[in-house]
Amino acid sequence: MKKFLFILLLFFNSLKADPINLKWKLNEGDRLEVLKTAEVESYINAKTNAVYSERNIIDLTCKKDNGNLFNVDGTFSVFTKMKNEPTFKKTDENSSSFWIKDNGIFKVPKEFLMPNLRHIPGFPDKTVSIGESWTMDGEIIIDTFSVPFSITMPVKYTLKETVKSGSITIGHIEYSYLINQDIKPGSVPKDFPLRITGTDKGIIKWDITNNRPLDFFNKYHILFIFNQSGITTTYEWKMNILTKHTIYPFITPKEKTIKKNELEKDIKDKNITIEENEKGLVIRLGEVLFDFDSANIKPETRKILNDVLTVIKAKYPDREIIVEGHTDNTGNPHYNQQLSEKRASNVANEIINQVEHDKVSYIGHGEKFPIEKNNTAEGRKRNRRVDIIIKLN
Repeated sequence: MKKFLFILLLFFNSLKADPINLKWKLNEGDRLEVLKTAEVESYINAKTNAVYSERNIIDLTCKKDNGNLFNVDGTFSVFTKMKNEPTFKKTDENSSSFWIKDNGIFKVPKEFLMPNLRHIPGFPDKTVSIGESWTMDGEIIIDTFSVPFSITMPVKYTLKETVKSGSITIGHIEYSYLINQDIKPGSVPKDFPLRITGTDKGIIKWDITNNRPLDFFNKYHILFIFNQSGITTTYEWKMNILTKHTIYPFITPKEKTIKKNELEKDIKDKNITIEENEKGLVIRLGEVLFDFDSANIKPETRKILNDVLTVIKAKYPDREIIVEGHTDNTGNPHYNQQLSEKRASNVANEIINQVEHDKVSYIGHGEKFPIEKNNTAEGRKRNRRVDIIIKLN
């Protein structure tokens, strides 16, 4: 019996040791949502400056599949959340269009800064065995200074193991790289540092069966050293980053309209309208939730919001939700901006307490995006609104 078990064990190990072909594969129409959440500590001269959370949500939609080359349109959104705040605030958004080769190498036109981290993970043009390592170049685009700055560094990978999860095989890949960049004074603008150093180490979980990324976890550290007027100053960031990848099918305009009509049947309140935009569905709330010039949700209208959230939770349990606040142009623009942010934040806080994920954010636009002219009372009333956007594309 022992001999038989020993033979089985040898056979099992031989299966695990079969060489693996690591590749990317995106299907035309797929939207790959990349959800990066970083716990950040920043330092100035080695003293704590701030502790906060940063989130990047990257939406990559495959526009063309050429077999071993995939053209993607990307939207790169940035969100921040200070310590003890419940919801992320949206702070920036950029777009891009580029190609991903099946070995993970990006081809990005010069006019696009995004993605700012490129070619990670990169795969060799041969099969890989468990325990085998390889090295390929990665690239970081730093856009912190007056002009963008590119750093290329070798990235080391090791395929540590493969595991079965249901019907798919997952590869666990360790990676690491070092940044050690001296910058010659006079060769760059004056706001550049003299030196940039950093490290990044992590684990990549790769869906070998479907040739797609799953989860990443990495520890990232970067340090900028400046010397101005003989005074040395250091700026430093340390991050623990968790990245999750989800594939969503493309929603056609016709399908989006059908979903809009379904929401209209489920949400019957006359003060709420449902519309479509380029991102998905917009649930448009007027001032029904608030008193005039107030950001506090009225107790008597909280049920309206709860009914809306019940529908969202049932129909779109894992979709990203963005809450946008808007005002009319009456009064001080700075005050209007703050009011729109507070209203959006309060609604987002209600949402995140009821849905079962944290892909909820808010942004205030103030008076920037009216939907009616502000020269009538009715127009101003319509412009004072909060929009809940359910992202579909």
